[in-house]
Amino acid sequence: MKIINKDNIYKEKEKEFFVLKTFKDVIDLGNNKYLTHLSAEEIGRMWDKEELTYYIPTQRGIKYKKINNKIKEETITKQSNILEMQNLILKGQLGTTQLTFNVLDNGKGLINYNKDKRELFIKGSIALLDGNHRVKACYRAYKSSQILGDEELIKNVKNTIFPVIILHYEDSKAKIVFSQMSKGLKISKSLAESFDSTKASNRIILRLNEHSVLKGMIDVRKNNISKNDMEHIVSFNTLKISIDESFPSIKNELEEKEIYMFLSSFFNELFCLFPYMKNGEERILIKEESLECEDIMFHAYISLAEDLYMKRKSGKWKEELKALEEIDFSKSNSIWDCIIKEGKESYTIINNKSSRALMIRVFKQEFYSNL
Repeated sequence: MKIINKDNIYKEKEKEFFVLKTFKDVIDLGNNKYLTHLSAEEIGRMWDKEELTYYIPTQRGIKYKKINNKIKEETITKQSNILEMQNLILKGQLGTTQLTFNVLDNGKGLINYNKDKRELFIKGSIALLDGNHRVKACYRAYKSSQILGDEELIKNVKNTIFPVIILHYEDSKAKIVFSQMSKGLKISKSLAESFDSTKASNRIILRLNEHSVLKGMIDVRKNNISKNDMEHIVSFNTLKISIDESFPSIKNELEEKEIYMFLSSFFNELFCLFPYMKNGEERILIKEESLECEDIMFHAYISLAEDLYMKRKSGKWKEELKALEEIDFSKSNSIWDCIIKEGKESYTIINNKSSRALMIRVFKQEFYSNL
């Protein structure tokens, strides 16, 4: 039985999954928070009709899959978990837990609660905040029961009831809710750190991802950059580790600003030396045989930036940085054996604390020998 996979990924100004919908039997909990209940059938139908959306800023992100020479975006899920819950729904045996939806507060969303009728009218995009796997299981169970036409299966899908919290929060508040709900869940270090704006290094990275040449190229969802990722060049976690090691005690806001400004300028110069860093397709090709666009190399770049930071006021560092052009970053170059393992068809990168330390040592030896 073939069920079409639907990810319903929100794309601003492209596909925003805008709906007009009224929920019944709703309790107003105050502060733009409402409680209702929906069956697996209703939830599955909503996903099928694209009345619910996967909103990346408050979710675990997306992955990239190459299909027929095209890169396709997919949500991050564990299919075996979805199938297990689907079967339990069809058997009427799933123990249900609370789902959380968020009506995006982006200037377009509108909610109106009728206290007398206990109805909540929604105009806007309804995003999943918690329950992606369960919603997809509802969708698959709903579609299966409809395709098979089995009355017992249809009844079980109708009788599987979920408590649902509906919020109407702006992104920053929704992220806090997601972070709190995720304390007991396994999420990436990148995502956890990106939500923590109390640390200077995290704030620097967020600013780099918003205002520098690295804008949108720092993956805040995953700890490593996948082979076919055309959007990102480095993970939040990689920059977090390397900045904390190279700039361990940022004393005040002024020093934080100076470090951010220098790193912004540093990466701008780096991208001028290696223009293909800006192009996703070119990065993928380069990474097959060479290291300069690999996530792990940013540990070396930040370590070098620490050295050059001391020369930031003279401007001499920009000329010195050009020595990078003389380094042979080829994965076949034996100097990189500390982080490269050659296989039958491709290279494997060894990424741990000791291998990175050796790589940085080799990298700096090569750099300074070319000055």
